[in-house]
Amino acid sequence: MDFSQGSKFWKFSLTLYKQEAFQQECLSLQETAQCDVNLLLFALFAAYHGHSLTPTEALSVLNLSLEWKQEYILPLRHLRKKLKHLPTAEKNDLTEDLRNSIKHAELLAEKNQQEEYAQAFSELLTTPTISDWTLFTQLAETNLYTLENLENSQCEILIHLAGQTLRDSPL
Repeated sequence: MDFSQGSKFWKFSLTLYKQEAFQQECLSLQETAQCDVNLLLFALFAAYHGHSLTPTEALSVLNLSLEWKQEYILPLRHLRKKLKHLPTAEKNDLTEDLRNSIKHAELLAEKNQQEEYAQAFSELLTTPTISDWTLFTQLAETNLYTLENLENSQCEILIHLAGQTLRDSPL
């Protein structure tokens, strides 16, 4: 499967996530604050399109997220991590192939989750992006708090890295 194909939201996510520091910050928030990386990315995507998520919109995104996260993404992630931590004596090429296949399935599930967000919020895909980085920062802070209850201090680095990437490589 070609992971480079997808909605504007998916391509936005790939642009940010290919930056090592951004990726590490997302994974850190996932591990330490139990954040959903797709929600982090959606909050930033909405901000990049000059949009502050309303409580109704946030609830809609959270409901979409919860279903995919609980039913597909978390079970796949759990299985992948369990295989990664097998005792050395139990690891072999087949278990590594299986782990990589599950990792691929997890990524497909995350992409599908994003495509559902894009479908539900298709109006965001047609609005122009912003170049006012102060406004981007304010909207990103608001959206991240609305979706993941993150305080400014928790998301400061993430917003900075996203803004830096988007300034350097506008979409």
